[in-house]
Amino acid sequence: MKRLFLPLLLGAITWLSACSSSENDPQAVTRKFYEAMKTFNTEEAAKYATKESKGMLDLMKMGMSFAALNQDSIKAEMAKQKIAFSEPVINGEEATVSVTVDGKDKTDFKLKKEEGQWKVAFDKNTLMKTGIEKAQQEGADPAELEEAKRAMEMLKNSDSLKGLLEKAGGALQDAGKQLDSLGKQ
Repeated sequence: MKRLFLPLLLGAITWLSACSSSENDPQAVTRKFYEAMKTFNTEEAAKYATKESKGMLDLMKMGMSFAALNQDSIKAEMAKQKIAFSEPVINGEEATVSVTVDGKDKTDFKLKKEEGQWKVAFDKNTLMKTGIEKAQQEGADPAELEEAKRAMEMLKNSDSLKGLLEKAGGALQDAGKQLDSLGKQ
């Protein structure tokens, strides 16, 4: 009995430490967040995102429900991608993990410590800052960047953005129905 108990105990300790340490590893958190987003699972992604990210994840979920996307084909295409996660660059309570898709498209994911755990910052401000940094790296026109900054500032109000998404979603649903009826004819 003792010979069976000790290996089981060691296995359980190893498994528990692996589970708990993943939240202390920015790369593992980014990987879990990214995998959840690839499958449109915003509830799962929220487990690895900051509390401030809830609004953006809710907006994405709402937008996806309105859009007549073929999620299965998108998921299949995304499953073919080769994803590489960099080692995290940690600066105190913040970290950055670069995600490279198919060896060419690189995006930096920002993480913050929240209640002692690493969480992906997927809020509007962080996404806007990341997008502007990426555009600058790619040599975007400074005037266009300023225009984009002003547009994002106008969209900071979640209620107005939700209203716009609801109107756009309704229009997309109507267009989808019309396309379906035309296809049947």
